[in-house]
Amino acid sequence: KKGISLSDALRAFLDKLAVTEKVMTKEETWLKEQIEETFARVDRGEIRYYSEDEADERMRSFIAKIEHQHEKA
Repeated sequence: KKGISLSDALRAFLDKLAVTEKVMTKEETWLKEQIEETFARVDRGEIRYYSEDEADERMRSFIAKIEHQHEKA
């Protein structure tokens, strides 16, 4: 959703789980593990997290490149 980064949303989800101390379903446990692994990979520099603005700009650039190639064909 707009106005909140994916990172912030995922961290909020993890914080909510920690506060409620509820028994997690298999799906929630899997999701928590995936989120933690993703942040670990970002911290290790294995993957790059793009802000919404960066992602939008990269997508616009990609689309323009494809459109330009299509015009030449």
